[in-house]
Amino acid sequence: MISAFAELDEASRVAITVEDPEQRPLGWVSKLRVCGEYHLLLNVRGELFLGEYRAKERSIEFRLLREDVADYDTEGNRVYVVTGSGGEVLQGKNGSIGEWTRLFEESGVVFEKICCNNNGLLLTSGDGTELYAQGEFGSLLKFEELTKVEELGGENVVQISAGIDFVILACQKTRKVVTDVKKDPFYDQYCLRENTDVYHDWRNLYKDCDDRFKQDIGPIRDAICNVNVDSMQVYGQMIHETGVASFGKVNKGQLGTSDHIRRDRIVHLQQLFNVAKITTCCDYSAALTVDGSLYLWGDTAAKNQATLDTNLALASLSASSPTLFGRFRQVLDVCSGNFLTYVVTSDLRIHDLRSDERSLAYEAGDRGKLRGFEVEHLEDVPLVVASDSLIVVNHLPINRDALRVYGKEQQTVQTLLKHFRENGLGGIPKKALNVVSTHYFYRSCTRLFYLLLLNLRSLRAFLFENDLKRIMTVMLHEEMLFLYRRIVKCYCNSDCLGLMSEPEQKLLRIYLENVKNYIELIELLVNANKSLEEPVENRLLNAKSEWLKFFNEEVTEEMGQTRQDYPKSFGSTKRTSGGITLKGVAPSSVPLKFLDVHILSYSPRIVLFSDVLCYLSGVQIIEYPLNLIWVSTEIKDALKTRHKEKLRFLINIITPEEVLRCYTLNSADKLVWLNSLKTQMMRVLQRDATAKQPVYRCTRYRFGERHTKFGGSQYEGIWKMGLIDGVGELSAKERTYRGELYRGDITGYGCLQRTLYGIGTIYEVVKSAIPEPHPVVEAHVAVQEAQWDFRGRVAARIVARSAWGRVATGGARSTAGAADGGEGSAGNLTDTLIRTQITKQLIH
Repeated sequence: MISAFAELDEASRVAITVEDPEQRPLGWVSKLRVCGEYHLLLNVRGELFLGEYRAKERSIEFRLLREDVADYDTEGNRVYVVTGSGGEVLQGKNGSIGEWTRLFEESGVVFEKICCNNNGLLLTSGDGTELYAQGEFGSLLKFEELTKVEELGGENVVQISAGIDFVILACQKTRKVVTDVKKDPFYDQYCLRENTDVYHDWRNLYKDCDDRFKQDIGPIRDAICNVNVDSMQVYGQMIHETGVASFGKVNKGQLGTSDHIRRDRIVHLQQLFNVAKITTCCDYSAALTVDGSLYLWGDTAAKNQATLDTNLALASLSASSPTLFGRFRQVLDVCSGNFLTYVVTSDLRIHDLRSDERSLAYEAGDRGKLRGFEVEHLEDVPLVVASDSLIVVNHLPINRDALRVYGKEQQTVQTLLKHFRENGLGGIPKKALNVVSTHYFYRSCTRLFYLLLLNLRSLRAFLFENDLKRIMTVMLHEEMLFLYRRIVKCYCNSDCLGLMSEPEQKLLRIYLENVKNYIELIELLVNANKSLEEPVENRLLNAKSEWLKFFNEEVTEEMGQTRQDYPKSFGSTKRTSGGITLKGVAPSSVPLKFLDVHILSYSPRIVLFSDVLCYLSGVQIIEYPLNLIWVSTEIKDALKTRHKEKLRFLINIITPEEVLRCYTLNSADKLVWLNSLKTQMMRVLQRDATAKQPVYRCTRYRFGERHTKFGGSQYEGIWKMGLIDGVGELSAKERTYRGELYRGDITGYGCLQRTLYGIGTIYEVVKSAIPEPHPVVEAHVAVQEAQWDFRGRVAARIVARSAWGRVATGGARSTAGAADGGEGSAGNLTDTLIRTQITKQLIH
């Protein structure tokens, strides 16, 4: 069950023996301290052992010193013990250990935790709401007798740790929780407790969950889920608000205040929250958060400062305030001796913070061999405890598959916290102060974050106890799904009004990416447990089905389709302004979706106007003129292995910059789009609607900046199926090419004129090898022979006329030019602005 090592090396393993007439095993260890030449060890059964370590023989022998021990600590040659039954404080001395003197008999307080250093004693009451001190911890914190520390009134002390001349506390603020949920017949039975102490231990929510699951939610599921979230999130809020306070006689960085100014009061470190564990050495401290981040601070100038050694990268940081230790991003546990600190990382290895060179593999215990040694709240048992000369490892059973998912959950919380630090949460813009959906978006994100913290704590418990019924993802599935749906809906409603920016979009992506972890966890639970109870298995399978439906369908539909309750003017098929009439196909009436779109990206929706085809890519509206649009239903071989159910309704829209592979929901919608595209395209080309679409076109087009080859360039000449193919002029910044092009490349006769620093240079382009004869222009385009002299002057003008008798012009992101190829008029600009506004509304 346990192993001991002198160093992080298998060769330094220490043999453990126990002098016990009842032959009881030592059991898992919860605390290890040194008193003189002896080691004191407390196991999870409340038994205190005294051990003599023989370094040369690599062995240590323990004998039982006392039973019924809740906590203990040592200072010099003295040992202080808090009994488990009565909460009494006892004192013993090295040399006469076993002879105990009772302290503070007249206090009448039942104590639970104890901590001491060279300044004095610190104790907490049984419920953790009161801190008592005796000694001198500063000019204003002097207590000759045991005295209650009034400055911490209203706070719950979770853990105490002390170094030389300083103390740190992990504590939670206690305050009455107020909710803005209106009372209804269902609210009274789920209302928040008047006694807020129940929220200090997150495991108390299991009682509420057990009762709730026995009730029938009925047809008003969202109302019940909303009330339940308000009740359950308080437990997560308490986890988030668990921080660190410090005080002491000196301050050379030990108090974490980012300076060396002595404080005569208790200081709360605002940088730390979500704290799960704290530990101290003589001159520095460490705090481990729920998300696996490790923070260090202390006296970097101290001679015994081992962890903050100059060889480490941390030495370049300000260690006078809590600093993230970047070497290990996900830490499972941390422990310290007087000068050494060890961590257990998510890859199940034990490391010394001083060095990267050595580490020790953590060996998990076999769950089948641990029957009879069950311990309540096994997740609270430390993985490792240490002194400066001894490392004791508890071999706890760990579910390695669940550990992988647990690590991903920790990474999600770390990403969210980083996002909150960089962008804030709840910073509603002034223009959105009166928009309800914006308020609900930020509020729902906060509520979901608290539930994620609860899920992290429950997953850690599952790693060791393997009780899947207590995982928050399973227990609070309805509540979490309710919040996800509300977040997506509020985001879309606010985004339609232009109130959501890049930070909000990134925040939404982080939450949606985490849905994959829920699905992976549920699959793990179902596959790893072959003998699940039928109600539990049904709940898991139902949860997986609902998450998949939400992730694959609801998100896409909510973010990709226009809501039906928007003002009718947004979805109308005609919009008139300044005498300009635009006609289009609304995506809400006849959906046309992209085939290869990422599920977490916007689902671009195509809008067909009378002169251009538009779609939204992120926050940018992409437009293509209809005279450079080709429509095809051809299916490539590469697509036949994917999207089999969608290929029947496939439509390929070929543009100068990309091929838009789209599909409709049914064959009727496909015919509507094909007919509309062809009708509008042939009208722009001034061709009969029943004729075959021209393969070759002759027009002008300016490429967008995102084009990989011709970004920002303008081409005027012959096109074939979306590619430059024929004779034309390609103009870019500082260079112009006139001549032949083939399948989108400069190939053939021509000349390139380049201007550099105001000096013009002409390069001849010789005839290059062409894999096949240059294609002949079809009958609908007649091109006279073009003669080019290689000094850049045109000997014979290109006359490229279409079958309808005029030169076609146009370009992306602009309206069609005049018939003679001139620039667009003021009316064209107004047309573009109106179309942009309508497109945004139709897209959403």
